[in-house]
Amino acid sequence: MSRETLERLPLFPLNTVLFPEGLLPLRIFEPRYKQLLADITAKDAGRRFGVCLIRVGEEAGGIAVPFRTGTEAEIVSVRPAGATFSVLSQGRRRFEVVELHDSKPYAEATVRFLDPPTGNGSRIMEEDRKLVDDVLWAYHGFVSSLRRSGAELEEGQIDTLPRTGEGIDPLVLSYRLAAALPVDPKLQQILLEVPTAAERLRRELEILHRALVSMTDHEPRQAS
Repeated sequence: MSRETLERLPLFPLNTVLFPEGLLPLRIFEPRYKQLLADITAKDAGRRFGVCLIRVGEEAGGIAVPFRTGTEAEIVSVRPAGATFSVLSQGRRRFEVVELHDSKPYAEATVRFLDPPTGNGSRIMEEDRKLVDDVLWAYHGFVSSLRRSGAELEEGQIDTLPRTGEGIDPLVLSYRLAAALPVDPKLQQILLEVPTAAERLRRELEILHRALVSMTDHEPRQAS
């Protein structure tokens, strides 16, 4: 592993999985994370930090042990709110923690980035087009089933996903689907750790098929 592939990032362990391209609102109130915010928003600091799902521990107070795979986040906006700060950030690239550091009030890590930056012009290969279309068809079928059941859906997650994979970046799509699926954070963490977009999309298709079968089994049957 060459040294050029490594970078040191402040870490913000959470009970939430952040995916590249995803938006993450945060309320900063602990002194250690106020210090983190001050450090990364200083002039020429880069406005970036790492988000990792907590493996052991709590978000507020004490020490949290993170999973090794996380996502780099870049601050979009910071708004003071009394004694706290409202921060909006956006996921950029996945990383793997190589080494943890405890020299500051907040955790830091030496990380190795696992993805190229999203939005770099990659497109669906012909052999993957059917997979992408199948995943989108299953996802919109799942959404339709939820709507028929009367479930409340989060605005902004559902309707912005395309119906077909024409002209879409499969890596970005795999992350958007992973973030939109109503699954446990530990399952989202498994999806985050999947090494390729195609494999992640296949796993998402399996999750959607199981959900569709389960919802169909529980739908009320009309009397004949």
